[in-house]
Amino acid sequence: MKRLMFAAAALVALGAAAEPVRIIFDTDMICDFDDVGALACLHALADAGECEILATVSSTRGNASVGAIQVINAYYGRAHLPVGAPKGKCVLGAWPGAKEKVDPAAPLGERPAEGDGGHYKYRKLIRDWPEAVTYPDADDAPDATSVYRRALASAPDRSVVVCSVGFTTNLRRLLETPPDDLSPLDGKALVARKVVRWVAMACSYPDGLEYNAEQDAESTRIALAEWPTPIVFSDFQYGYDVYAGRAVADLPGHNPVRDVFEGQLPSRAEVAADPAKWRRVCYGAGGRSAWDETAVLAAVRGIEPYFNVRRGTYRIVGPKGEDEWVPDYDSPYLLERHRALLNAFAAWLEGTVTGTDIQRKDVIYGIEARYAGYWGEGAMRPEHYPKTDLLDAYAEAYVQAFPDTLICMGGHETLHLPTRDAYVRNPADAAARRAMTHVGKVFRLRNRHGPVGFFIDSWQSPSDQYDADSPRVLFGAQGEVQSLAEAFFGTVYRQRYVTGEFGYLTFLGDPKLEPYEKLPEQVAARGVSGLTLHNFTAKDRASLVGVQRVRGAHYLPGGIPLSDATYARVRHAIAAVGYRLVLGSPKVVREAAGVRASFTLTNVGVSRLFHDYNRIHLVATDADGRLVEDRPLDFRLGSLAPAARPLVWDEAKGARFSETFPPSVVEVRVRIPDEQGIEHPLCLSNRGRDATGAYSLGRAKEGGARLRNRNNVTVTIDSSGSAPADDGTGGVKEAPPLGIIVE
Repeated sequence: MKRLMFAAAALVALGAAAEPVRIIFDTDMICDFDDVGALACLHALADAGECEILATVSSTRGNASVGAIQVINAYYGRAHLPVGAPKGKCVLGAWPGAKEKVDPAAPLGERPAEGDGGHYKYRKLIRDWPEAVTYPDADDAPDATSVYRRALASAPDRSVVVCSVGFTTNLRRLLETPPDDLSPLDGKALVARKVVRWVAMACSYPDGLEYNAEQDAESTRIALAEWPTPIVFSDFQYGYDVYAGRAVADLPGHNPVRDVFEGQLPSRAEVAADPAKWRRVCYGAGGRSAWDETAVLAAVRGIEPYFNVRRGTYRIVGPKGEDEWVPDYDSPYLLERHRALLNAFAAWLEGTVTGTDIQRKDVIYGIEARYAGYWGEGAMRPEHYPKTDLLDAYAEAYVQAFPDTLICMGGHETLHLPTRDAYVRNPADAAARRAMTHVGKVFRLRNRHGPVGFFIDSWQSPSDQYDADSPRVLFGAQGEVQSLAEAFFGTVYRQRYVTGEFGYLTFLGDPKLEPYEKLPEQVAARGVSGLTLHNFTAKDRASLVGVQRVRGAHYLPGGIPLSDATYARVRHAIAAVGYRLVLGSPKVVREAAGVRASFTLTNVGVSRLFHDYNRIHLVATDADGRLVEDRPLDFRLGSLAPAARPLVWDEAKGARFSETFPPSVVEVRVRIPDEQGIEHPLCLSNRGRDATGAYSLGRAKEGGARLRNRNNVTVTIDSSGSAPADDGTGGVKEAPPLGIIVE
């Protein structure tokens, strides 16, 4: 599959480009109106000498889309621009999925009549500027594929940027065109020769179902798979948070662009009265979400300096156009960004924990690289396994960034090792040799702290990865073929720090034990600081074939059920593991109205939480530990904005919570369970976390709350929230983030 690029776009002030970019603009111009803003931006950039518009085509037929394009082109003095629309089966009419054309004789209302799908605004353009329109019905316009072929054939090689802000129908059909009198090349060869890149407003990162990709899903699937040049995606989420059009709508007089925005945008007063409501439907103080405008800016200005980029591949994986993003792990750019992240974290570790004189690096037992260069997108498929030299570079990046800290690697890489029989049959297999070389280096890798630790993982239980008679092989220090079992049991097991997932450590101990039985004792005996929870319970159960969604059920991968007793054992073992969010300023104060509990949550990660499984609960108990109330909070964890810098705790930017409970309440805890009631370790701070996974906010006393400081000494915080002077025991007001684990 072709390597793609993904651009995170943001509108910025315009500046002059060095040389005009040749652009073919492909728009649906069907029911939304950011297309109008995008075409206006394109003309403005052309007026500034930054681009040359070769053609403007519609990706729908049977409506006023082409006529609306002509009106805008004429307004900007470019009535001569070629226009076109698809022929035959495609998105028809004024509404996606419509089976009938809009009757041109139908009355033109000021709001969409049933079946008109919001297209009245484009019919209105044709009515108000009839002199600019040659094709009031898009069915009468030239075939868009012929317009594409003519424009490309006459352009210099590798000079054209295609910018699509609608459906992919025309692009798929362009690729399928045969040679003709316009060019001796077929469509795919013509694109490869003439197009430098395709900029698409399409798809949803990191996966999902996006409007433009959905409406002609088969064309999207084929176009993404077969397109022979790089593609830049400005996806749904990035345009969603950028607004455009308000300033244009407020202009005096009339012009086509101004009239569309003025007629469609809610008033400033409406947005100001309920901004959250309008944001949900993609409006803000600045206008409408600018999905298409950001794509145009990326098409003309390119990636730098206004855009960030991630290299990888979008694939259509579902029948409705559902997409999936697969990063390009072989990209040196990804390695560069990952190394920068590691170095930033290493610099942060040199500081002190908030409110204390403790160095952060002194409270870090180890750092789980887990996968060298692995960003957590799931178990890597063999076809995406990176080249050996880049994986080695990722591993070295960890060693260089954290020379004095325990680093834990391994795990998933061993899944790619061949068996001895497979290696004997095909010793020249490049993929197998890459894996054998890299895993061998990981076993020998060390920093000043010592040899790297190891993360063991298994997709089946028991596994042939770490059995004493494992058939898998790797390359030793001298290039000799060595068994994985020999390498693991000879140099790692019981000799280095080892952590794991799914409780597989049990199988390295006494095979007579039940799964997870005596796991805390095993963890302590082997020096394992914690287990990784993701993939342990039903959180990922939807991907397990044949596993029912049963409330309260817990599964190992492969659908192996766990008893409640087993789950209780492992839940206790993982209670101290946490990441991503920081809980701060915990207080439980007795007041006249009752007991008030308050705290903050701050996101210190580099992105928002993509899932919405978890809810915050405050669990209030009385003096005897009896439950008084389990109160869920109406708050989406995904709404917490990421940190400005990775892993920097700025509590002022977090969310603050304050709830009042009855006077009988003595202690309040915070729980963050998922929809199954299962705790997940979302919090970077482990201070105050108990064996059930809950966080204690403190116990209410007259005049204040009781908390434990870093030396486990109880201190009193008065009702104003101030702590007593440090008496040498290290009393602090807040629970600082400790126990950091990087995955």
